[in-house]
Amino acid sequence: MLYVCAVLTPLTGWLGSSLERHTLHYFSVVEIPPFLDVYPKLASIMTTSHFYLSWLLIGSLSVHLLAVVYHHCWLKHNVLARMM
Repeated sequence: MLYVCAVLTPLTGWLGSSLERHTLHYFSVVEIPPFLDVYPKLASIMTTSHFYLSWLLIGSLSVHLLAVVYHHCWLKHNVLARMM
């Protein structure tokens, strides 16, 4: 789920911005012009899905980090040592 959200969140944000004819500023270095025509309903779907995918990504990452702490502190597994 982390990988799916990590890919779909920026993709839906980019498509939502492009469908609303906004230029994407990537770290204030690169400007990516919109490449699609204006579709308000599809843009609304993309921005709404971007919002919920962002929260799903934050939640999934939080659960993942809590699982690492649980395994390290309570179960005494070498999870952190293997990750480093």
